[in-house]
Amino acid sequence: MTKNRLEAFSDGVLAIAITLLVIEIRPPELHPGETLAQALLAQWPSYVAYLVSFLTIGVVWLNHHRIFTQVRRVDGPLLVLNLNLLLWTALVPFPTAVAAEYLSEGGEPAQTAVAIYGAVFLLVGLSFGALFAWVTRDDRLLGQLPPPEVVRAARIRFMVGVVLYSLAIALAFVSPPAGPGRARGHRPLLRLRPGLGSGLGPFSASRAARSGVRRRGAGRPAPRRTSGAAPGHAPGVGG
Repeated sequence: MTKNRLEAFSDGVLAIAITLLVIEIRPPELHPGETLAQALLAQWPSYVAYLVSFLTIGVVWLNHHRIFTQVRRVDGPLLVLNLNLLLWTALVPFPTAVAAEYLSEGGEPAQTAVAIYGAVFLLVGLSFGALFAWVTRDDRLLGQLPPPEVVRAARIRFMVGVVLYSLAIALAFVSPPAGPGRARGHRPLLRLRPGLGSGLGPFSASRAARSGVRRRGAGRPAPRRTSGAAPGHAPGVGG
């Protein structure tokens, strides 16, 4: 396989992955008493996840382009390592969607979502580091190796990224997001089932109020009214 075919295939996969990110940003559903601005603000995890994932895939594409600009030939291990990089990069839209859906929930759902998000990015970083290490291990693929200090600095940057992603995974279970969407009175991104929660089910506010009145009055004996007594007057009191 030629280098041009490898680059064309990689560019296609990365372009599809980065395009799929925007599919998870949908127009919000409005509920009674909710403004469009509130509904849009409640979807803040979708915007954050989209931005972070877009920038990450963009950086992968830029570094991939810079590396293969210097590559003169490809071999079998390089093809496999490149496929491994594309495997995890193409998966980024999935943890992005999970984080956008559950980040505002808080608790275990937010912890798991952030951990999955960081784990996929960690795998992307490891796979890119492995590809870079193979390309720069000798001059067979490059023709001429960059200066040793340049290679060393690049490998240090890869290691810093790996450490940061690992810390993000660990911190996900120590200090998860508090779920500001719920704390501020906004609807969570995970929709409740019909009939659960005020304003989200098929019961209107008036029906809920009437049912509450019936529940409060249940079990109380109705006051007996004597014949001839006017409403609001106790028996035996003249007036």
